[in-house]
Amino acid sequence: MTVPAMDRRAQLLAARVYLIVTPETLGADAEARVAAALASGAVDLVQARTKRPGRDALDRLAAWLAPLAAAADVPWIVDDDPAAAVRLGADGAHVGEDDMAPAEARAVLGPSRLLGVSTHDADEIARAAAGPGDHAGLGPLCHEVGDLGGIAGAGDDGAGLLLEEELDDAAAEMAGGTGDEKDGLGHGGIPCDGYE
Repeated sequence: MTVPAMDRRAQLLAARVYLIVTPETLGADAEARVAAALASGAVDLVQARTKRPGRDALDRLAAWLAPLAAAADVPWIVDDDPAAAVRLGADGAHVGEDDMAPAEARAVLGPSRLLGVSTHDADEIARAAAGPGDHAGLGPLCHEVGDLGGIAGAGDDGAGLLLEEELDDAAAEMAGGTGDEKDGLGHGGIPCDGYE
């Protein structure tokens, strides 16, 4: 693990930018682009995500991502595979609805590693907030944000679930684009057909 256990959750609560690294979509210069993003100090959490089957692709990604995250003092997590997160020494994992149940993932990760859970609507957010996860991914947003209803923030004790929102328009605008160049993510009521 790159970040001491007691500091991970404090970093998560203060996190503003959660970088999801999918080398298949970043191109040949993925490592250099991610290194620059981490070195900028703007990234607070990074997720290793590969959609290639088998363990080789994830191992290759972790081989360069883990040292970059450690050098930037940024926790890194593995998408979909809590056992791989433990094997690779990651700070946690993120599981979706097609992966293992959050309670099972927590058992694999143990109490000290971070656990993220995918959500898609207000009911799933409520279930995630009551479960063993530390943060929730919200998206893709295939309907107006207002349709999600009232989403509770942190509790009186300051604890709560950090929501990473896949709002591609906002992310693209920050990068100088419009959001339209990101096929399938869905925004402002546009369907999310084909999004994985």
